[in-house]
Amino acid sequence: MQRKGWKWTYWAFDLHSTVIKPNYEAGNIPTEFYPLALECLRAISKRPEIKMMMFTCSHPHEQEQYLELFKSKGVNFDFVNKNPEVKTEQGGYGYYKDKPYFNVLFEDKAGFNGETDWAEVKELLITLGYMKNTLEEIAIIRDKVEDLYIAESGKFAFLNNTVMSPEYIQWLERKVLKNG
Repeated sequence: MQRKGWKWTYWAFDLHSTVIKPNYEAGNIPTEFYPLALECLRAISKRPEIKMMMFTCSHPHEQEQYLELFKSKGVNFDFVNKNPEVKTEQGGYGYYKDKPYFNVLFEDKAGFNGETDWAEVKELLITLGYMKNTLEEIAIIRDKVEDLYIAESGKFAFLNNTVMSPEYIQWLERKVLKNG
C-alpha cells in the first residue's frame, strides 16, 4: 500500500459458497458461516486501511438483511456491489461504472473454497498482525507440536494439514514457549 501510495485497499467478498453456506431457499437467507469466516471478517472489518465490499447477486431486500446480519456479528461492509470511491474519469485509465474496482476478491467462482481457505486467510491475518490466536488455539498447537515438521524446501511447515509460513511457525513457537 505504502509503495503504491494508496490510502486504502478494497476487498470484495462474495457471500454464498464463500462466506456463508448456501441453503438454496428463496425468501430465506442462509446464515450459517463457514469455519473461521466470521472471525476473519471481523478482523478485516477493524482495519482502517481496508474498505470492504459485499459482492453478491442477492436481491436488494436480501442485501439489506445481510448487512444487518453482518453488522450484528461485528462485520461492517462499506459498499454493496459498487465502489463509489473509484470513479471513471474522462480520459482516465479505467471504466468503473459497470465493474467496481477492488484489490482483493474472495469468490468461490474465482477459486476460493469457503470450507477450507479461511484457515489460510486466518494465518495470513495473524502473520500481518491483524488478528491473534486465542489461548485455546495456542494450547491445541502446543499439544500438537510433535506433529510439526519442516518440509524439505524449508519454506513451509505443516500442522494438521495446514500450510504455514516460516514466520508464522516462529511466531507459534514463541507463543507456545511463552504460554507453555
